[in-house]
Amino acid sequence: MVYSLNEKCKDNLMNSIDSKLQAEVLSNAPCGVLIVEDSGKILWINNTLSQWVNVPAEKIIGQKPEDLNQQLIKTFFPTDATCAAYEGENTKMWLKRTSQETSSGATIHYFEDQTEIQYLQSENALNINEIKRLSTTDITTGLITQQGLMLAL
Repeated sequence: MVYSLNEKCKDNLMNSIDSKLQAEVLSNAPCGVLIVEDSGKILWINNTLSQWVNVPAEKIIGQKPEDLNQQLIKTFFPTDATCAAYEGENTKMWLKRTSQETSSGATIHYFEDQTEIQYLQSENALNINEIKRLSTTDITTGLITQQGLMLAL
């Protein structure tokens, strides 16, 4: 069997790291991880995601989506988008979900904090609207706008 250098290095690395260290790394990764079996039961949630939604892992593990509160259902299993807003008591976060099925039939959901990106996009849209409002010429035609006429007087 021929291995590329990357595959060989990866195999050596995974074999040299014990399972306890692997679990610790995954549990404290900078992204959220939720593992759901094919029946829908939640098998595991990492510390990061548990802290983001401010719910102890023990209250989530073993539950099915219908057993969770509506906010968690919308966050963990969004139906209309891959990015969902989570609104806690003192926080609002935007989490982008990427999913991957395993050979055993379980699904791993990875969550990335998109909060800063969402706020920047919102702020950018407001700034664009303000620029359009203050512009002295029409962006499309290049003709002077009402704002431009008022400043010229």
